[in-house]
Amino acid sequence: MKDKSFAEELQEIRDAGERFLMRREDEILHFLVKTDVTAEEALRQEILSELLDKIQRVDRLIQYLEKDRIQIGRLKRNPSGKILFNADIMPPMQEFEVYVYDKEIGRAVWTRTFVSITADKEIPYLVGLGRHLEIDGLIARIRS
Repeated sequence: MKDKSFAEELQEIRDAGERFLMRREDEILHFLVKTDVTAEEALRQEILSELLDKIQRVDRLIQYLEKDRIQIGRLKRNPSGKILFNADIMPPMQEFEVYVYDKEIGRAVWTRTFVSITADKEIPYLVGLGRHLEIDGLIARIRS
């Protein structure tokens, strides 16, 4: 699904979010840092904070879809348990895609994930795919 009209519509969504933020972001941020608020205002702060987060998330997702260059490789663990992509250590929080079998739909799919942030002695894992997923040999790709 990568046709021109789809991309143009996504750009319209990004532009609308940007226009909204240009007009209202300072006002919203000023309200969000206000500490002497009523219970109703506290709820409004919570909702506005979530709204700003969602606007920024939509922008990041659209940018992600627009990335064309894809590097494909395989994952494996090094002796210390770190996750490698084509011999390079994957840093925590770097988003990438893996090709895995989805039991719910009964077929292999590409899905987005990232390497967990772990304490020194913990073994990193792919977030959203379970701590015990066998990583060695998984096909992965990174968009840029």
